[in-house]
Amino acid sequence: MKLSDFLLRAVLLVSSLAFSSAYDIIHNIVIGDNNDTNGHQLSVTYEDYVSCLWAIRTHFADDNPIQVSSYVKDDSRTLSNAVSRRDDIVSTLFAIEMEIKQGTQFHLIFQSEDLHFVGWTNTQGQSFIFKDCFDSTTRSDIDETTGRQSLELPINSHYNIQDGLPLQDEELNIDGFFQSLQYLRNFTYPLPSDHESIATALLVYVPVFFSEASKFNTVRSYTERLLNFDLEFFRADEEFMNLVDNWNSNHNRHDGKRSLLLTVDWWKDDPNDLGEPKFQYDKSDYFNSDSQNGMSPVFGPIFGLGCRRPDYSSTYRYNHEYCGTKYLWTDPSLSFSLNGHKTVKVGPFSEEEKGQRFCPSNMVVNRIKCSGKHCDNMTLYCSPFVRYRLYNVDESTQITTKSVSEEGLGSQWCDENTRDYVVNGISCEGRFCDNVKLHCVKVIYISFEEESLFVDYSVSPWFSEESGGLSVQAPINAIQCGGLYCDNKSLVISESLSSSLDYSKTVKVGSFSEEFGSNQQYRSSYNIDERSQGWRPAFFSEEQDGLAPDYKCAAGYFVNGMACTGRYCNNIKLHCVKLVYGRDQDWFIHQQYRVSPWFSEESGGLSVRGPINAIQCGGRYCDKKSLVYSPMLSLKLNFAMGVWIGPFSEERSGYRMCPQNYLVVRIKCTGRYCDNMHLYCVPFKASSIYQVDKSSQGWRSFYSEEQDGLRSNYKCTGGYFVNGIACRGSYCDNIKLHCVKVTV
Repeated sequence: MKLSDFLLRAVLLVSSLAFSSAYDIIHNIVIGDNNDTNGHQLSVTYEDYVSCLWAIRTHFADDNPIQVSSYVKDDSRTLSNAVSRRDDIVSTLFAIEMEIKQGTQFHLIFQSEDLHFVGWTNTQGQSFIFKDCFDSTTRSDIDETTGRQSLELPINSHYNIQDGLPLQDEELNIDGFFQSLQYLRNFTYPLPSDHESIATALLVYVPVFFSEASKFNTVRSYTERLLNFDLEFFRADEEFMNLVDNWNSNHNRHDGKRSLLLTVDWWKDDPNDLGEPKFQYDKSDYFNSDSQNGMSPVFGPIFGLGCRRPDYSSTYRYNHEYCGTKYLWTDPSLSFSLNGHKTVKVGPFSEEEKGQRFCPSNMVVNRIKCSGKHCDNMTLYCSPFVRYRLYNVDESTQITTKSVSEEGLGSQWCDENTRDYVVNGISCEGRFCDNVKLHCVKVIYISFEEESLFVDYSVSPWFSEESGGLSVQAPINAIQCGGLYCDNKSLVISESLSSSLDYSKTVKVGSFSEEFGSNQQYRSSYNIDERSQGWRPAFFSEEQDGLAPDYKCAAGYFVNGMACTGRYCNNIKLHCVKLVYGRDQDWFIHQQYRVSPWFSEESGGLSVRGPINAIQCGGRYCDKKSLVYSPMLSLKLNFAMGVWIGPFSEERSGYRMCPQNYLVVRIKCTGRYCDNMHLYCVPFKASSIYQVDKSSQGWRSFYSEEQDGLRSNYKCTGGYFVNGIACRGSYCDNIKLHCVKVTV
């Protein structure tokens, strides 16, 4: 058996455990036998081969069902159809493995609903063979609207699995697993130094040799932790590393060939030091409005752009004026790291209309389409990097290049020195969009400790009051304006994060416009770091691109407030807050907040009961009040020790504070316009893990019904609760909160 054949089959097996999502097109990977007219021999380097296989692996998903079917030559029987669980997949693959071992010739088909660039089937289930993964001249064009590309992975599936592989009772034990790794190590060239190949070479063997789910999951878990391959980073598991060390000491060769297992130690030394990504650059063919439907000829991140200088002896010289004919600098191999299925189209635009367009957060430009005379109008096609790949972009590194045109600076890299920046936006000025500037961000190795930066984004349909006025429902990263007075809006959202929200606790926060209360801000939430929030630098409307860095939230941040100015609330500005994971940190209290009904002296004057994070005012002189409180944290309080303090008003001292280690959990209003307030203060139970941190407390700002009590300068920040209130003005009109930190 050829190593390349074995590697491909093994990676296809492991691929079924990794990446999918619900789309309406099913994709097949077809493996032909020796006599199959679709079968081909491969002649590529080990590094290229692993790189191609890695691209396939990253386009499957962890949790959704994957269909695994086998079709024996001249026999239509199916071993397993519509397999839905990982354990079932492992068992099925092992059964197929045994039939291959016995010499049966197969067409082995893996079906996943997210293998978007590897091929697809028609409605009759006929399979389309993929074009060569390694020969760029045979790649098919990418569909303009979907970003799909077809690739061919030729292979022969008539195997004898016993060649060089130590099998014990049709199953490998841990030691046999390591021996197989060593067999691969001795059979190939010296191990490539790039991290992806190392990860692939080790991961490829995990599901192949273990049919029992317990053994499979154990080894897979160790491997993921070792290779920084799961949602969060884990250092090498000590038990696994001991096994590696013991095996090396007993089986180490002395023929000058390094063991793969010895190479694993390199990861253990400093697994966080990934260094800087390295790229290889190709100059694309020229393109303009009259060629290839105006599309740039390559798919992939763009490192630079150039303009073809006019040749006035040529019949087509006028196409080249005004930077009408362009070319790009790309790294074709990096295209496999982009998720083309999530491609969004931005534009078209020209100097007459906004003059710039940006990709949504975490996306980069993968293609450009020209239309109009001299490529006057440009449309950008934007894609994110595939999740679980090592690459992402760091939007805090945003830079803008000098202008490029055919008569002056003929070409421009994002960064001439490092050449590790890629385009995420383009602006132009001058006649026919002649002078082009690139907006670029740096490509980085993603640290899985920063997984919040790797949120996926998509663009919603436009909405306005004419169509019902309601947008889609999901966390918002940016807003685009269209129509007169920003009448039509489109959101950049995270659909995947939407499923993490508790919509049963949704609250509606007022109505606002430029005539009254120019902003509204949402309450604190479970997965929000309120220490990291703020307004974007500028207002925008339909004249600007809402995806520009000054207007949208940064990657990993989402909208929790909005402001507007101008006629018809024409100009809007976003308030953004950072998304974090719910780890036990002293500033982060794992509680959901609720908004209470309004209360006033006319309705008895008594509020709900619970630790208070914010108070909203309504009515004249802040007559009515509503609390943002934590009902869950109430369960940790000792109400038997509760005490009432007050009343107080602007005529009598003007404030009250709870005793030390107590929180305000209830308010009672008496007197006209809730002029007098009483505070009910309660401590935590002695058995509770929560406690009041007196070293972190302070006053917020005064406000009343004219302001929004949920703004950050009025309410307590996340993890802080009210332990005192002050007031001033007629009828205790303006109130101020004293907040103290609650820690675990």
